[in-house]
Amino acid sequence: MKKYFILIIFLSAFASFAQGEPEEEIFHRYDLEGLTIDGKAKLKAGDKVVLNNLNFKGGTTTLLEESEPVLEELLKIMTDHPKLKIQVQGHICCQEDEEHEISGARARVVWRYLKQNGIAKDRISHKDFGGTCPIYAIPEETDKERELNRRVEIEIIES
Repeated sequence: MKKYFILIIFLSAFASFAQGEPEEEIFHRYDLEGLTIDGKAKLKAGDKVVLNNLNFKGGTTTLLEESEPVLEELLKIMTDHPKLKIQVQGHICCQEDEEHEISGARARVVWRYLKQNGIAKDRISHKDFGGTCPIYAIPEETDKERELNRRVEIEIIES
């Protein structure tokens, strides 16, 4: 077992998300050097990572060009750390629907990318949360709140 588990993450590509009231949300932005996780793992089962800069063309599952590095980095992390298991989670804004076609489809885009690039199916899964787990109450008050509710997250299942 490696003493250190190193994740190299693009600037602002990922943010760790701590559950709580919207006013108390804590986002940790990682620098270019990445995040080191030692034997006392900072990321553990149940922790979530928001995939910032993973953006889709409005109302579609078409990834914007600037999103490619985020997927490539996630693939590198999964490849470098074969014991890591994750669940890709899709969320939408503006609606409290339990499931929503677009949030589930966007989660599947990430899941499919990992699978097609050699990550074993038993290490990755996906789930559609629709609008059931908003960061900010629906209806959102600002564009920023809508943007933060509309997201793809990675939940650590096993590290």
